Amino acid sequence: ALVPIEKRYHSERNNLEQQLTLANRELAEAILADGRDSERVHAAIEKIHHHMGALQRVTIGHVFEMKEVLTPEQYQKLLNLTANALYNLDSGHAAD
Repeated sequence: ALVPIEKRYHSERNNLEQQLTLANRELAEAILADGRDSERVHAAIEKIHHHMGALQRVTIGHVFEMKEVLTPEQYQKLLNLTANALYNLDSGHAAD
Protein backbone atom coordinates (compact mmCIF):
# COMPACT_ATOMS: atom_id res chain seq x y z
CA ALA A 1 0.00 0.00 0.00
CA LEU A 2 2.98 2.32 0.50
CA VAL A 3 4.39 1.81 -3.00
CA PRO A 4 2.23 4.41 -4.81
CA ILE A 5 2.75 6.89 -1.97
CA GLU A 6 6.52 6.37 -2.11
CA LYS A 7 6.65 6.61 -5.92
CA ARG A 8 4.71 9.87 -5.92
CA TYR A 9 6.85 11.31 -3.12
CA HIS A 10 10.14 10.36 -4.77
CA SER A 11 9.01 11.87 -8.07
CA GLU A 12 7.96 15.14 -6.40
CA ARG A 13 11.11 15.22 -4.27
CA ASN A 14 13.38 14.62 -7.26
CA ASN A 15 11.67 17.40 -9.21
CA LEU A 16 12.03 19.85 -6.32
CA GLU A 17 15.65 18.87 -5.73
CA GLN A 18 16.40 19.55 -9.40
CA GLN A 19 14.73 22.95 -9.12
CA LEU A 20 16.73 23.67 -5.98
CA THR A 21 19.95 22.74 -7.77
CA LEU A 22 19.10 25.09 -10.62
CA ALA A 23 18.28 27.89 -8.17
CA ASN A 24 21.62 27.37 -6.42
CA ARG A 25 23.40 27.61 -9.78
CA GLU A 26 21.45 30.79 -10.50
CA LEU A 27 22.70 32.22 -7.21
CA ALA A 28 26.27 31.24 -8.04
CA GLU A 29 26.00 32.89 -11.45
CA ALA A 30 24.52 36.06 -9.92
CA ILE A 31 27.31 36.24 -7.36
CA LEU A 32 29.98 35.82 -10.02
CA ALA A 33 28.36 38.20 -12.51
CA ASP A 34 27.43 40.95 -10.07
CA GLY A 35 30.26 40.59 -7.59
CA ARG A 36 28.15 42.25 -4.95
CA ASP A 37 24.90 42.18 -3.04
CA SER A 38 22.36 42.74 -5.81
CA GLU A 39 18.73 42.27 -6.78
CA ARG A 40 19.71 39.18 -8.79
CA VAL A 41 21.42 37.70 -5.74
CA HIS A 42 18.36 38.39 -3.58
CA ALA A 43 15.99 36.99 -6.20
CA ALA A 44 18.04 33.79 -6.43
CA ILE A 45 18.03 33.45 -2.64
CA GLU A 46 14.24 33.86 -2.59
CA LYS A 47 13.91 31.20 -5.26
CA ILE A 48 16.06 28.84 -3.17
CA HIS A 49 13.93 29.50 -0.09
CA HIS A 50 10.78 28.85 -2.11
CA HIS A 51 12.03 25.47 -3.34
CA MET A 52 13.34 24.50 0.10
CA GLY A 53 9.93 25.29 1.61
CA ALA A 54 8.15 23.31 -1.08
CA LEU A 55 10.46 20.36 -0.46
CA GLN A 56 9.75 20.51 3.26
CA ARG A 57 5.97 20.67 2.64
CA VAL A 58 6.11 17.68 0.27
CA THR A 59 8.19 15.69 2.74
CA ILE A 60 5.93 16.40 5.72
CA GLY A 61 2.84 15.80 3.57
CA HIS A 62 4.34 12.44 2.65
CA VAL A 63 4.68 11.53 6.33
CA PHE A 64 1.06 12.48 7.05
CA GLU A 65 -0.19 10.67 3.94
CA MET A 66 1.29 7.40 5.20
CA LYS A 67 -1.06 7.50 8.21
CA GLU A 68 -3.77 6.00 6.00
CA VAL A 69 -1.86 2.75 5.48
CA LEU A 70 0.10 2.35 8.71
CA THR A 71 -1.10 0.96 11.99
CA PRO A 72 -1.40 3.52 14.80
CA GLU A 73 1.79 2.13 16.33
CA GLN A 74 3.70 2.33 13.05
CA TYR A 75 2.47 5.84 12.45
CA GLN A 76 3.53 6.99 15.91
CA LYS A 77 6.96 5.48 15.33
CA LEU A 78 7.16 7.35 11.99
CA LEU A 79 6.18 10.62 13.69
CA ASN A 80 8.82 10.07 16.36
CA LEU A 81 11.50 9.31 13.75
CA THR A 82 10.49 12.39 11.76
CA ALA A 83 10.57 14.66 14.81
CA ASN A 84 13.93 13.24 15.92
CA ALA A 85 15.38 13.79 12.44
CA LEU A 86 14.18 17.40 12.51
CA TYR A 87 15.65 17.96 15.97
CA ASN A 88 18.99 16.60 14.78
CA LEU A 89 19.27 18.61 11.56
CA ASP A 90 21.43 21.13 13.35
CA SER A 91 23.84 18.52 14.77
CA GLY A 92 21.72 18.26 17.88
CA HIS A 93 21.69 21.98 18.67
CA ALA A 94 17.93 22.29 18.19
CA ALA A 95 17.34 19.72 20.92
CA ASP A 96 19.52 21.59 23.42
